[in-house]
Amino acid sequence: MPAEMTPLEAAEIMEESARQAKCMIDAPTTFFSAASQSAGVERVKKCEMAYSLAASYLRAVAAGELRPVIHGRWIYKDCNGVQTENHGLVAYAECSNCGHEICNIDQEAAHCPSCGALMGGKGDST
Repeated sequence: MPAEMTPLEAAEIMEESARQAKCMIDAPTTFFSAASQSAGVERVKKCEMAYSLAASYLRAVAAGELRPVIHGRWIYKDCNGVQTENHGLVAYAECSNCGHEICNIDQEAAHCPSCGALMGGKGDST
């Protein structure tokens, strides 16, 4: 097994797995006993769909259509630029990823307008 694999190489492997699953679906008596044929075919159909879906995502990554998600959080600061959790003293908020400042924290964005980092949730990327 290669130590490293590109998304395109992985997509090609997933597509080959989908083709193999399709062969099993098309010739179930070759691959399954009579007793397990129906359940086996249904399971392989799901595998084929999963392989195809995974391959499509990997191809999108390889083509540069998908980017990693950056997470951040708003760091609340007072008028002296000191971090505070006391919302009565908050003068502005700063993105933990890029440092972009927003002054109207009442309209705090779900993502940073400067770097696009998603705020809240999984923690920041810094």
